[in-house]
Amino acid sequence: EKEDDPDKKDDTDKKDDTDKKDDTDKSSENTLPAVKESDNQPMDLRSEDLGEINASYAHKIPFFGKAKFSLEMLGESGITITYNGQTYKATKAKYNKKKHKLQITGLENADKSIIKAVKKATKGDKGLELSLNPFYVKTGDGVDPKFKKDGSLKSVKVTIQGKPYKCKKGEATYNPDNKTLTFDSENLKGSCVIP
Repeated sequence: EKEDDPDKKDDTDKKDDTDKKDDTDKSSENTLPAVKESDNQPMDLRSEDLGEINASYAHKIPFFGKAKFSLEMLGESGITITYNGQTYKATKAKYNKKKHKLQITGLENADKSIIKAVKKATKGDKGLELSLNPFYVKTGDGVDPKFKKDGSLKSVKVTIQGKPYKCKKGEATYNPDNKTLTFDSENLKGSCVIP
């Protein structure tokens, strides 16, 4: 049986998945298209309550190597902050690599007092949680292997977000029979053919 929902005005071009079990009703208005980790796209939209502040954002993003964190890595939806009934889009954030937390440091069209409150609410251990999925390497992804004289693999660099990332020992293996590099680590997955 369907329930009448008077708040359906906000549904513009997004589909309502009533079959999905979700503890929070707030997440139904902010959905991401279905993506797999191998798409190297942000995933899993989350709504996080921080006292009087609520943040909605994709909390799983692909590993970004040596690139500097930017809000663009969270996709088009970015981070939406709701404070005292008003909604703002985050324009700046600091990423803590060790704790995998985000602190919001800028909001679009917000007063300094609001920015200060949000900054304080997302500082340190109270920051927004961010998980890193492995980056899936495919043929043509900017992979630069170096080989020893005996033909064995010496090193591999993979370009991620425009910056070269030097693979750690064990992150890549090479099969000379089919000229394939295979990545199977916490940071990198997938494979590519070396011409």
